[in-house]
Amino acid sequence: RLAEMVAAEPATVGQPSTIVVTVRDAGGIPLQGRTVVLNQGSEPDITPASALTGPDGTAAFSFTPTEAGTRTITAAADDVIVGTTTIEVQPIQPSAG
Repeated sequence: RLAEMVAAEPATVGQPSTIVVTVRDAGGIPLQGRTVVLNQGSEPDITPASALTGPDGTAAFSFTPTEAGTRTITAAADDVIVGTTTIEVQPIQPSAG
């Protein structure tokens, strides 16, 4: 299985962003009905805990980071690691004024 992960970058502390995982077979055909789980360490800032891929092979997650820094997120489909991405999380910018 192959997967592609697309994340809105840069992410900002406290602001939700979307991570989309697309799971395909070796021939590039999208795989429907696969259980996808994202793991990025100890902080539970990704929801839902798991998602099923749709007809287009995609599963979407919300990522709301609580700390600035670099996050490495790993995707697994049906308990097989299919991809990894790194997201830079920016601190909250002070408002002007």
